[in-house]
Amino acid sequence: MNTKLLEAKDCANIDPEKAMRLCNEVLNEEPDNCQALFIIGFLTLQAEKFGLAYQIFERCAAMNSTQSEIYNNMGMALEVMDGRKALKAFDKALKINHKNHHAMINLGLMNMKLGNPKKCVEWCDKALTIDPDSVAALDNKAQSLLMMRNWSEGWDLYHRSYGGKYRPRRTFNCPEWNGEHTDLLVVHAEQGLGDEILFSSCIEDAKKHCNALVIECDPRLQSLFERSFDVDCFGTRFERPSPINEWLDPTAYVSIGELPRFFRRGEWTFPGTPYLKPDPERVAQYKALLGLSGDKLKVGIAWTGGKINTGRAERSITLEMMAPLFEHTDTCDFISLEYIEPNLSTYPVKHWKRAVDKSVDHDETAALVACLDLVIAVPTTVVHTAGALGIETWCLVPDNPPSWRFHVSGEMPWHETVTLLRKSGRSWEKFIEATSERLRQWSH
Repeated sequence: MNTKLLEAKDCANIDPEKAMRLCNEVLNEEPDNCQALFIIGFLTLQAEKFGLAYQIFERCAAMNSTQSEIYNNMGMALEVMDGRKALKAFDKALKINHKNHHAMINLGLMNMKLGNPKKCVEWCDKALTIDPDSVAALDNKAQSLLMMRNWSEGWDLYHRSYGGKYRPRRTFNCPEWNGEHTDLLVVHAEQGLGDEILFSSCIEDAKKHCNALVIECDPRLQSLFERSFDVDCFGTRFERPSPINEWLDPTAYVSIGELPRFFRRGEWTFPGTPYLKPDPERVAQYKALLGLSGDKLKVGIAWTGGKINTGRAERSITLEMMAPLFEHTDTCDFISLEYIEPNLSTYPVKHWKRAVDKSVDHDETAALVACLDLVIAVPTTVVHTAGALGIETWCLVPDNPPSWRFHVSGEMPWHETVTLLRKSGRSWEKFIEATSERLRQWSH
């Protein structure tokens, strides 16, 4: 391999700009250098420019149709655009190299995203026979088991992926917690805001196993968590390294996503009861704002969920598609729970940016949600917020569950007030019409 390409390959993950520059230098001299184009495709994929990455790998495949990893990366680019086509690309990668365990892992992941977690487990098991310590295979298999409600085995495997790319480990100059009683336990956050809220349902369980507990969380959750769990919270989860050791001397630490491994090992271990406590003063303010239409029911709606690489296309709809709900303005006031301010000029929906903007203290969001009678939303953070507050919630689940948290059937055990309404092959239009009829019966 060209020395510049060797250097580009070595620094692709730590200095992508340098890697891109080196590859471009090679392509300026050798426009048909497939290896340079492949590395650029990888860098483009890492930058989440999926459509462009797919086109680059298509060109690579035209230049060299016998390289398995080209088709594997092509499938990864297709995952967020066309799952079925992605499966074909991964299959092609395996036909070229039947031991390409990366393609096996990706086939598993794509099957899980398409609602077939059992098939995902099978592919991950094949990958693990080649690389028993593959964090990606362990994580995908764990999530599939959790999707199928195999809690104990799922959480144990989930633990083995802790410390990977999507579940980074924090250090607090003390041992990782093993479930035994300890003096001062630090629970640190991981993944997204919704996950922090979901997993925080285990905090009260953890408090029984230590003399004191502190939480390191997203700064937007600090005040809400302090009030709800009556513990000290530090909104420092994004600081590197954690400053907690400058103030405290913890005896053990645990990721918040690890707590279910100790406390949610069977369906019967999920209490499902509310556990977040909104700020009474903020609640009073929003009740005054919401008192617009007398005795009408207050219904919060959210129609956008996820990021481009976490299923936004599948789990989001448009406000226009929710229009059948607005036939019930005689009995309901509608309130937007969107974190990006929408254009509501032609819809009977109120939006308070100060309550739901992505950057605001989540205490504001929780206070608004606590004033509602009902939340109707696609899978997004506000579903967990509403469930944790005990607000009746209808979650509009697409044909393929966006994550293990929504399972392939049945309800969500974390929140007893959340009902999963599954699209189940219907068009979104017919699904929303059915939801509108449900709302009519509920509101009368």
